[in-house]
Amino acid sequence: MESPFTRHIRTNFIPSDAEMKEIQGLLPKPMERLLYLETEITRLEDILGKLYSERDSLSETVEGHKALLSHARRLPDDILREIFVWCLPANHNPVISNLEAPLLLTEICRNWREISLSTPRMWSRIHIPTPSVAPHNFWQSLAEPSSSSSLLVYKVKMWLGRSGICSLSISISASMFRTILLDSLMPLLQTLISFSSRWRDVAFYLPPAAWPLLTQLTAEDVPRIENIAFDNFFGPCTGFIPLIESSWTTAGILKSSNLRTLVLSRIEADIARLPVDWSQLTNICLRSSTSWDQPQLSTDDIIYILMKCPNLLRCSLEINGLDINPSLAENLALQKVSLPLLERLSVVEGVHAAATRLFESISTPSLSHVSFKMYTRIDEEGEEISSLPTLLKNTTRLESLILDTSLLTQEDVIAVLPLIPTATRLSFVEHDSFQIPEVTFWPPPVIPNFHSGQPRRAVSDTVLGLLTPSSKNGGECFCPLLEIFECNQCDFSEAGLLKMIRARMDSSYTNIARLKRTTVAFSQHQVIDIMPDLEPFVVAGLDVKILYPDHPASSCVEEEFIPWDGLRSMDSSWPSS
Repeated sequence: MESPFTRHIRTNFIPSDAEMKEIQGLLPKPMERLLYLETEITRLEDILGKLYSERDSLSETVEGHKALLSHARRLPDDILREIFVWCLPANHNPVISNLEAPLLLTEICRNWREISLSTPRMWSRIHIPTPSVAPHNFWQSLAEPSSSSSLLVYKVKMWLGRSGICSLSISISASMFRTILLDSLMPLLQTLISFSSRWRDVAFYLPPAAWPLLTQLTAEDVPRIENIAFDNFFGPCTGFIPLIESSWTTAGILKSSNLRTLVLSRIEADIARLPVDWSQLTNICLRSSTSWDQPQLSTDDIIYILMKCPNLLRCSLEINGLDINPSLAENLALQKVSLPLLERLSVVEGVHAAATRLFESISTPSLSHVSFKMYTRIDEEGEEISSLPTLLKNTTRLESLILDTSLLTQEDVIAVLPLIPTATRLSFVEHDSFQIPEVTFWPPPVIPNFHSGQPRRAVSDTVLGLLTPSSKNGGECFCPLLEIFECNQCDFSEAGLLKMIRARMDSSYTNIARLKRTTVAFSQHQVIDIMPDLEPFVVAGLDVKILYPDHPASSCVEEEFIPWDGLRSMDSSWPSS
């Protein structure tokens, strides 16, 4: 629309009386055109709406017919069964939740539900959260008994009832931060025991009061048992009912002829005297009781046990007890323990332990993975000592070393590096053979030096410098084959880490392997951001994770039933490094 007033639009122009009449004379035709356009738009919108509706209806019909042509519909039931089995979690037992297989697969369609429910292998593994409540709700739970426990027993019966004649893998545990309801736990254990003839793998993390039910089982009650993990759980308000030693020395479940893996943690018994055929075991993980008045695993006990375990592949040990029998120690010292197949060894050396003598006594020609943690030990001169070099000096095929340096010095770490020239993985991390999900990669508390009271500085820039090739040292450094570096006990700087990574990623050092993964958790807040400098290496394939102490806020879980509560991965249930 042409108008002499166009230039005044969106200004503060004030028209005169004559100009107002002129403007009013200009508006009728444009307003008539505007009304026509609005009417036409409404008409076209109605047409478009009908077209959209017809399109959506037709599209739904077409897509529905296309779905009928889906290859998945034509898969034979046996193929679907195999696919469904592969949908189950690989590193832990399935949980009782419709957010994960197998329950999730029963909610897709009737056919999938029928196939899932009629496939015994899908129901042969289960993780059960121990009946428990948040500690602050404990007294309320006593006053108002919950029906969820009986419902849990019903769910477990239904689940395992679908497993046919399959061997069973069962884990039962609770978070260390929750209170176990003993009255609800016992019916659940009775239900599980009714299926004991098909147990193959069991991982039970239970309070002391629950163990008598299990120690009463005979070898005939568990003919298929292969892997056992028993952890005496001491959570809030679990009660303390230590078993007399004879309860374990007559435990038939430990006498099974098929037993291959044995994990015993904090069991109120003399582990070395248990009725186990040690010669048939390939994996053991042993940690003695935390109670001062119960038998502790000593170096003599460990040597005595290992002498009976020629077929070990994996071994995790926590040595706490004093060797109080000099004659026995002298006799055992003359024995050389041959472990020709042992590949993985994890040791936690307690204050009173004598791991040096253990390492001098064993022969491990196949050892390739070592995890080590030491509590402070003092020699006759009052100096702190480490037994690890004794082991590493006799290890020629080491690929992986996980070292908890929280109670070691920088000198201890430096003494270790020349002894591991074949290592491809080096981890300075807080180590726990019986790790639970609450343990994360965040840095542990700083532990002061025994003598000075100052924080230990074991993994420093000096240590990183020894792992860094340079032209000054002819491109040489310790651990030339290193591919994986991990640390959550670091006292080095971001600059030192960047220098080490750059040097080890430099292709000009032909005798140095390229890093594949680096994970570091600093105990101090960020000083410099080195990730932009590492970006070229990340693009080239290096996996880098750098964490700082901005811990996620913790919260107390309120829910009464949590399917994932207490869940541990298989690597936590069975010995590993």
